[in-house]
Amino acid sequence: MQEEKEKGDSCTSVSFKALILLAKRDKKSIMANRRETLKLLKRRSIGMIHVNVRGLLVREIENEKQLIIQLRKREGEPEVYELPGGRINEYEKIVDGLKREIIEETGLSVKSIRGEKSAIVTAGDSFTMECIKPFSAYQTLEGPVDSFGIHFICEVEGELLTTGDDTADIHWASKKDVQQLIDEHKFSEIDLPAVLMFLRDEN
Repeated sequence: MQEEKEKGDSCTSVSFKALILLAKRDKKSIMANRRETLKLLKRRSIGMIHVNVRGLLVREIENEKQLIIQLRKREGEPEVYELPGGRINEYEKIVDGLKREIIEETGLSVKSIRGEKSAIVTAGDSFTMECIKPFSAYQTLEGPVDSFGIHFICEVEGELLTTGDDTADIHWASKKDVQQLIDEHKFSEIDLPAVLMFLRDEN
């Protein structure tokens, strides 16, 4: 009887240890799967839309308008020229997000944003809303990332960085230089429609 009890206790102990090992293995498997799932979600941006704000930073030299452009330097992405800008944070004002992105990427402070002074803000029982008129708005119709964004024409001041947040070769470019980059397919597909609109409409 005692021998059977010891044998039973031994089996129980072995079974308990096996369960612990199984649980640890499953936990590792679950964590690994979770990490892979997060990577996949991040890579494919499943079920989300990226909301961006971007700046056409303009100055005029000898009656010719120039734009700030920068070379995108991010691992896994093509190196093309683009406009400063990025994603808006949750409940962040559009103009605040634009100013933040511009100073992070170029080192410049925003003096003025076309359309900012005519913005309308309303506050109700549930929502506080702001309506502002941008230079242009864009959306992705096809592509690896679903995105929506707006471009603003801005005046800036300060000392221009040589490299910024994932950017390099930040400089003022003439319309002719920008057009050449477009012709050579060296300009960001995201900013391209707005830049073409700027070249067409802003004399």
